[in-house]
Amino acid sequence: MYIKYADKEGPSRHYTFIFTAFVLMQIFNMICCRKIHDEWNIFDGIFKNPMFVILWIIIMGGQILITQFGGLVFQTNFKGLDGPQWGIAYLAGVSTFVINVILKCLPDWLAPCMGDDRVFNARYPHRATKLHNDDGVVEEKE
Repeated sequence: MYIKYADKEGPSRHYTFIFTAFVLMQIFNMICCRKIHDEWNIFDGIFKNPMFVILWIIIMGGQILITQFGGLVFQTNFKGLDGPQWGIAYLAGVSTFVINVILKCLPDWLAPCMGDDRVFNARYPHRATKLHNDDGVVEEKE
């Protein structure tokens, strides 16, 4: 049904919205990924890393430009998104903060261990496969 409008309107605004919401979720997840091991304040020390802040702003600006003006090149709708659509896309992006909090409330032992982790081993020595002593030397657990 949309095919008859595709020449005039460009690619579907629906797909443009899905693309933008997905990318915004990734961009906001970049902030969540700065802190691991259940550290709650994901914004702590964010301005101590100016390269991260600059790249984050460039990526966010690039996404806005691609969505609003990248119609022919990036196959987004020629008119971009309107205000309410941007608002919903940003809410989807910010939802990564909520998911991050929920995941931090889950106990560490629920997640599969994918390698050596000093913090996990210190918290759960009975589940550790390797132990680190104070000198950083790895000792195999018997």
